[in-house]
Amino acid sequence: MLHPKSNEGMADLAYRRLLGLISQGKIREADLVSHRELAVRLGMSKMPVGMALKRLEREGFVESVERVGTRVCRIDAEAMWGMLQWRIALECQVVRLACEWIDDAGANRLLEAADTLERLIKESEFESHKADAEFHLLLGDLCGCHRLREELDRLNIYHIKLAVCEAVSAARKEPPELPPDHVEVARAVISRDPVQAERAMRHHLERSRGLYGFTEWYRANKK
Repeated sequence: MLHPKSNEGMADLAYRRLLGLISQGKIREADLVSHRELAVRLGMSKMPVGMALKRLEREGFVESVERVGTRVCRIDAEAMWGMLQWRIALECQVVRLACEWIDDAGANRLLEAADTLERLIKESEFESHKADAEFHLLLGDLCGCHRLREELDRLNIYHIKLAVCEAVSAARKEPPELPPDHVEVARAVISRDPVQAERAMRHHLERSRGLYGFTEWYRANKK
């Protein structure tokens, strides 16, 4: 575990705070910001902020503009489509494995996380984004495959949500039916039925407003 006062620990904190600023639209694509400005904004030294920005750049969130600053990257629609298909395939396998490896303690953690997330969705958009990422990463922890958990973390659910929101603002397509919520997904996994769990997760992702809207927009506009 990283010590909160270490450079690594502070860099992790800076990373999550920067994700928050981006997800809330407080740092936008057109904005150019310097390391110094961000350090002041976050109340940190430049070193952990610089480390956080390098991580965000590796993940495709931001890009550096020489002698100017850093800005949020534009997401290519085709790359976005590929990311979403990879996420669906990855998470369907995660829940199938979780059905095999989950124990009673894990089942309780998962259901508690799902209940918390559903409550936060009604209360706080930003907090629900964080809780959503944590819910899906918890499934990665419970699936018994460290490599899949790493891939979920690398894919970074925040990145997907931000790009989907941008595309959906133009599409405004609503799914034909409500998808299973997080509690239903959790219960499907706890049932230890991999077919039911995969179906619940696939429908949860594909019929969510963001992903459904983006998919309809992409299919209509792809040449």
